[in-house]
Amino acid sequence: MSQDRTPLPPSCQNEAAEPCSSCAALPGAGCDALREQAAPEESGSHVEQQIRARIDRVKRQKADRRQQRAELNEARRFGLEARHATKMRRWAEEDDE
Repeated sequence: MSQDRTPLPPSCQNEAAEPCSSCAALPGAGCDALREQAAPEESGSHVEQQIRARIDRVKRQKADRRQQRAELNEARRFGLEARHATKMRRWAEEDDE
């Protein structure tokens, strides 16, 4: 190997001449993983930007609904336990009478 090669990207340490298995590019030519980590491009038509905004909004709404369902399920579980405990206490009091 020649010493004048450019340094490899941090995530692509393939020293061989064959394509890198993780980025399918020749060593030192750049790695797809690095491109994915780069900031998303803001270029594109206004329609693409609106679509991305709508997708992000829907993802946030789904996450909010998932969180709300989790909170309601926790409250429901606590309420069921409390009602069951009250019922058992009432039955115990009725048996004592």
